[in-house]
Amino acid sequence: MQELYKKFTEIATKEIGKFIVDIRIISSRESKGSVKLRCYLKDSSFIDIYVSQSGKFSFHLERRMVDGIFYRVDNAPDHPEIETFPYHLHSGNEENIQKFKKGKDIYEDFRNFLRLVKKRL
Repeated sequence: MQELYKKFTEIATKEIGKFIVDIRIISSRESKGSVKLRCYLKDSSFIDIYVSQSGKFSFHLERRMVDGIFYRVDNAPDHPEIETFPYHLHSGNEENIQKFKKGKDIYEDFRNFLRLVKKRL
């Protein structure tokens, strides 16, 4: 996991470094013993990056404290109605679910997510 999160740190720094204040590995409350990478941003929002041992992932831009919305890309199998199932985007809130095309690997998925982030910052 360390190498994976190290690569995410490099990508985030390259793609949106001017917006980042700090990047830390933190414990996840949802799953005992799991960790996620958090990028703290200048506007008080943050990005959480989580990847499980099984390959489930979540890239989450938390902005509710800034403008009331969030964006999350994940591959949880909870929206079979979406064309790109299980890959999907929560755009603005939990009810607005959109397709999210899988990239060639998880790093391309993260870069695609960061393109969305840049438009919101």
